[in-house]
Amino acid sequence: MLITDEQHRVLLVHTIESKPRWGLPGGLVKPHERPRAGAEREIREELGLSTEAARSPASQ
Repeated sequence: MLITDEQHRVLLVHTIESKPRWGLPGGLVKPHERPRAGAEREIREELGLSTEAARSPASQ
């Protein structure tokens, strides 16, 4: 899921695990979980944000 704000800026995360880099937040969808629900759950877990998936490329 691509997360943007009202000014169309894209949210990136900075990881510092083995090699510092910038990327899109993400995660895995659990078995039998709908993609939208998985994306919303990952946003809550990884970023602490409460959001609703407005549009999914898979659903368009």
